[in-house]
Amino acid sequence: ESSILTGNANASANVINVANTNIVDSNYLVFVFNNFKDWSGDLVLPSKYLFSSCCNGKNKVEINNSNDAVVENNVSAQSVTGENLVEGSKASEITAGSANSATNVLNQVNTNIVGSDSVYIAFRFFGDWSGSVFSAPDGFSWSRTENGLTIFGGEGDDGTGDGAGGKTSITNENSLEIRNNVKVLALTGENQAKGGAGSIATGDANAAVNIINIANTNVLGRNWVLALVNIFGNWNGNI
Repeated sequence: ESSILTGNANASANVINVANTNIVDSNYLVFVFNNFKDWSGDLVLPSKYLFSSCCNGKNKVEINNSNDAVVENNVSAQSVTGENLVEGSKASEITAGSANSATNVLNQVNTNIVGSDSVYIAFRFFGDWSGSVFSAPDGFSWSRTENGLTIFGGEGDDGTGDGAGGKTSITNENSLEIRNNVKVLALTGENQAKGGAGSIATGDANAAVNIINIANTNVLGRNWVLALVNIFGNWNGNI
């Protein structure tokens, strides 16, 4: 008799590129979070009062941009729990775990954020979520998507406006190319058992690729958040 029992396989690749970017007198937060199993607890973000605080005075900001950006993302995430084989003369059994794959790409290119908050947080749920969003700052919204939840708010302007820290002048002449070639594989399957009575039971396979590209971007005098969150199990908690 033969028996194969595998654990879980979790694989992730997180890539953040920051190029030709000016961040002046601003709070910024860029993060990626992967939770590969069930989770019980809250995700606590910066206080809403941080976003209600105003800049230190009215100041002239001038931004002149001449930007050329080429961003190419070749991304593959694969998870496999199947393709198992049992060959035996007696009764056999195969039980495969769940296979979950996520690819998330966020590009922020040729952008000016001056004197206003900018927040974008994308959640992806592979299990059930029992929770809600509390204490969102004024002017921010959240909505359910096909695969999860998005929180967003604030916006930039055309490059001339009120900022913080005195008179500010930025002149950019930027040219860049970003190429991300990422492949991720999580594998618990492709097992073979041969004998009289055989059994195969595989764990879960979770694969995630998260890419954030920030290029030719100016952030002056406000709060700026970019985030990707993947929850591969069930989540009992609030945001």
